[in-house]
Amino acid sequence: MKKLIYTIFYLILYFNLQSQPFSLDTSFGQDGYYISPDFTDAGYNYFLLNDESLLIFGEVENYFNALKTLDPEGTRNYESEAVFLEVLDSTEWLTEYIYFNDAYMQNDGKIIVASEDLGLFRVNADWSLDTTFGDNGKTALPFIAHFVEKRWDNILLAGGYVNGETPLVALTPDGEIYEAYGDSGIVSFPDFSDIIYIQDINIDNNGRVHGIGKKYFDPSFVFTFQLDPFGQLDPDYGNGGILNYTLPNGYFMHLPIYQEDNKFLYTGISDNENPYVRRYLPNGAPDESFGTNGITLLEQRPGISRINSLIVLDNDQILLSGNWLNPNQSRTIFLVCLYPNGKINPNFGEDGYMYFDYGRFYPAKLVQRADGKVLLGCNDNYRSLVLQFLTEFNVGTLEPESDFSTLIYPNPISTNTTLEYTLNENSKINIALYNIEGKLIKTILENEFRSSGEQEESINLENIPSGNYILKISNHETTTAVKIYKK
Repeated sequence: MKKLIYTIFYLILYFNLQSQPFSLDTSFGQDGYYISPDFTDAGYNYFLLNDESLLIFGEVENYFNALKTLDPEGTRNYESEAVFLEVLDSTEWLTEYIYFNDAYMQNDGKIIVASEDLGLFRVNADWSLDTTFGDNGKTALPFIAHFVEKRWDNILLAGGYVNGETPLVALTPDGEIYEAYGDSGIVSFPDFSDIIYIQDINIDNNGRVHGIGKKYFDPSFVFTFQLDPFGQLDPDYGNGGILNYTLPNGYFMHLPIYQEDNKFLYTGISDNENPYVRRYLPNGAPDESFGTNGITLLEQRPGISRINSLIVLDNDQILLSGNWLNPNQSRTIFLVCLYPNGKINPNFGEDGYMYFDYGRFYPAKLVQRADGKVLLGCNDNYRSLVLQFLTEFNVGTLEPESDFSTLIYPNPISTNTTLEYTLNENSKINIALYNIEGKLIKTILENEFRSSGEQEESINLENIPSGNYILKISNHETTTAVKIYKK
C-alpha cells in the first residue's frame, strides 16, 4: 500500500512538472527581448561574460564591427562601448573594417578576440587594449582566424583557413606559441593541399579536441578530426584521426557539441532538405541509439531550412534554434527541444517546436546563463535582437519511454530514502543530487555497474540542508530527474 501511495504521488508530480513552461522572460529588456534602435547596429555573434552581461559582435556607429554589451537585465551598456570605440580610434591596426569572429573571457575578466585580419588581441576588463598580450596587444597568426577556444589549463587553440599546412595553433594565455602542443605549437593536415577551412572545434574535459573542416572552394568535401591532449591526431578516431565525407546534397553546418559521455552532435541538411541532428561515438562511428538509427530529422517546410545553433542544457536535453525563409522573404525562427536520446520532446512548445516571427531576423547563437535561463541572439544584417527564455520545464522524467521506471520513498525525506528503478539492460549508472540552480551537491553513484532488472539504492542525505533538490539518474543513453524535498 505504501508503494502504491508513493507511486500515485510520483505520477502527480511527474505530470505537474511536465507542464512547466519554457517562455519569454518578461523581466528581460522589453517584455522578454532587446532589439537595437537603428539600422547600423547588427549583431553577428554573442558571448556571456563573467558578470552575466552579454557580449555582442556587430556594427557600432561607423565601425563595421565592434564590441557591445547588454547587462543581465537586457539594457545596453553604452559606457563600455564608448571606451572600446576610443581604443579603435587610437590604435593603428584596429580600423573600422576589421571583422571579429570569436571571443572568450578569461577568469580575470580580460577578453581575447579572434579577428580575420589581426589574429588574436586582448582587451582588459575596462575594455582598454591589453598591451601585455602577444606583441603590444596582439598575436599575428599564419591564417585568417575564425575561432579561439580555451582548454582547462588556459592554453589557447586558434584556427581558421589557410593555403598551406598550419590551420591550428596553440598559444599560452599571454599569446606566445605553446611549443609543447602538436608540432612546436602547430597542428597541420598535410594530406590536404587545397585551402583548408577549420570551421570550429570543441574540447572535452580530458583535453581531446574534436573539429570540423572543409576545403574552402569545395563545400561538398567535409572532414572531421580528433586530437589527443598533446595535439596529435588520435589513431582511435576514424582513419588515423580523420574522417572524410562527400556531401553532394547536404552539409554539416555547425561545430561538434560534446555530451557528458564524450559523444558529439552535428547538425546539417539531409538529401531531402530536412534539417537534422546526428550523434557520433568517440571513435567517429554513428551512434545508432540516438534518434532513429543515429539521426533526428526535423520537420520540413517550404523555403530554406537550417539549424543555426544548438546547446546541451543543464538537464541534458538538447535545444536547437533555426529558421525557415518564407516565400515573402521573411523568416520564421524556430526552437526545438530533444531528449538526450534524440527523440523530440513533445511537451516543449507545440509537439516539440516553438515559432517566432520577427521579420527577417535569423538566430545566430544560443547561450544558457548560470541560472538556467536561455538567451537567443539574432541578426538581420542591420540590427540585433536578443530573446531571453525561462527554462523551468521538464524537471521530472525526461523521457517517458526511458529505460528507467523510478520510485523514491519517503519523499519528503528526513535522513534516508530509497530509490527503486528498473533497467531494460545492463548499464553503468550515475546518480547525483543537484540543487534547484543546477549545482552538484552530492555524487551518489558514478559509473557503477548494475544488471538489468529491478534495482534498489539506499541514499543518505543526513548532512544536506533542508530544501528542494533534483535527483538525477542516468546511464549511457538516458537521463531521468526526480524532484525531492529534504525536511
